[in-house]
Amino acid sequence: MRKEYNPALLPAASPVMITFEETSRFSQLQQSCVATIGKFDGVHLGHQLILDQLKQQAEQLNLPSLVILIEPHPEEFFSASDEDCPARLTSLREKLELLESFGVDFVFKLNFDQAMSELSAENYIEDILVKV
Repeated sequence: MRKEYNPALLPAASPVMITFEETSRFSQLQQSCVATIGKFDGVHLGHQLILDQLKQQAEQLNLPSLVILIEPHPEEFFSASDEDCPARLTSLREKLELLESFGVDFVFKLNFDQAMSELSAENYIEDILVKV
């Protein structure tokens, strides 16, 4: 039997989730973390499993949890028009509220733009992932 997403079943909210857009801000707060990356549109059951595993690992290692949120969706960025753009399931605000309700400690909003789209895999790892 397939489970339906039910917002009423979300875990209790964490005290405060910190959202930031600059890597320097996070590096000042914390040197290590347990992280995941994605769009997290809708925070469906698959996302919920990932977030649960993220929190478990963070608690086991006594480190904060971090979601690297890609915004806007690359599909939106490359769409020629609004009609070609895939519909969102949740707004950014709703997405952040859902992530906070799962007890995520930090969200890094990674701005997807032309410069990022042109990064090589190596530069993406060095310039984005390692710095966060």
